[in-house]
Amino acid sequence: DQSHFECIQVRAAVFRARLLKLIHVKTTVSPKPKDLKKAIEILELHAFGTAQRNLENRRKVVDGAIFIDLGDPEWRMVTITRDGWQVRSQDQPRFFRPQHVLPLPVPVTGGDVMDLYTFIPVESADEKLLVMTWILAGLYPAIPIPIINLVGQQGSAKTTRSRRLRSLLDPSLTPVLGDMEMSGLFLTFQHHAVPCFENVSQFKRREADMFCRAVTGNGIERRKLYTDSDAVLYSFRRPIILNGIDIPSTRPDFLDRCLIINCQRIGTFTPLEVLDKQFEAARPKLFGAMLDLLVKTLAILDSIPGDSEFRMADFARFGRAVAVALGKQPTDFDDAYRLNIRQRDFEVLEDAPMTRVLKTFATDHSEGTPWTGTAEVLLDALRKVATDKGDLDGKKDLPNSARWLS
Repeated sequence: DQSHFECIQVRAAVFRARLLKLIHVKTTVSPKPKDLKKAIEILELHAFGTAQRNLENRRKVVDGAIFIDLGDPEWRMVTITRDGWQVRSQDQPRFFRPQHVLPLPVPVTGGDVMDLYTFIPVESADEKLLVMTWILAGLYPAIPIPIINLVGQQGSAKTTRSRRLRSLLDPSLTPVLGDMEMSGLFLTFQHHAVPCFENVSQFKRREADMFCRAVTGNGIERRKLYTDSDAVLYSFRRPIILNGIDIPSTRPDFLDRCLIINCQRIGTFTPLEVLDKQFEAARPKLFGAMLDLLVKTLAILDSIPGDSEFRMADFARFGRAVAVALGKQPTDFDDAYRLNIRQRDFEVLEDAPMTRVLKTFATDHSEGTPWTGTAEVLLDALRKVATDKGDLDGKKDLPNSARWLS
């Protein structure tokens, strides 16, 4: 079958099996293991002798055109430009496929993107615009995309929303990932086009930095083997999904690369099996509607001015184009994004140990009986409050000197 290209690692088991089958069909003889190994080595040598291509995971952009790997057995892809989209066979090697990849639905026209919120509940019109922008940006790998962080208490369906968000962009046999190991995190980002982590708690500094690199697309170098000095360069730019009860890091660089979506507790529950069937039935039209909206966005993107207000400037410009494509004003996205940043900063501040101690301390002092004193005396007083509260460490959770407190 020469109707399409497939990219398979020469040393992968599936390639070995196909080669065995081909040899058997041609010769009716099964080769000896050493002969098969030699044949694979020769093919690998020929591969290194040809022009090298940069293969991507699920999505790729070339000269303004977007290519999305459907992940189906026919190795079809969706090609998207400002003039429209179409499904066709891959005319050249463009993608590699990790083993966990599942197919996207074949897109169908005639859907409504607003139907998405039937399956992924979002509270406000501002958050709906932000979520829609994030999804469409997930199909447009030319720009960095902030991490979408679903935050809420138990019973707020964070994991269900995370699974469905990922299934719109990168269906997988492992839709959500649990415990992460720092040593293998870069491989997770390489193998998952849309990594989705559930029940995330606190990030250490190195973990937060790694997530920042995965957003911006910085490369990471690792030794190929411990027995030699060869190196492998991993480069990726990923739309990432996190969910958890709290924001996992308060580092400024990490927060600047986050969208915080608050998930409210679900009041009434529909059986998950019923909702999943409805969602699967709706996915083809949803995908088609998303592609239609992306085409409109690309058509007007060049006419949208940039702005230096937001750290994720390219994402903000793309969001303004999405707002216009939806019939809104560009400033509607700015207002929604700005409000999200303010709410994020407020939540981080509210949860900070210093804030909690100060609020408790302030209850003992009114406008009529204010407290006055030096920073050193205040620090001693706050440490006593922290000790009395019982859930804080006055030395660990508060500044270690009056100078830092001031």
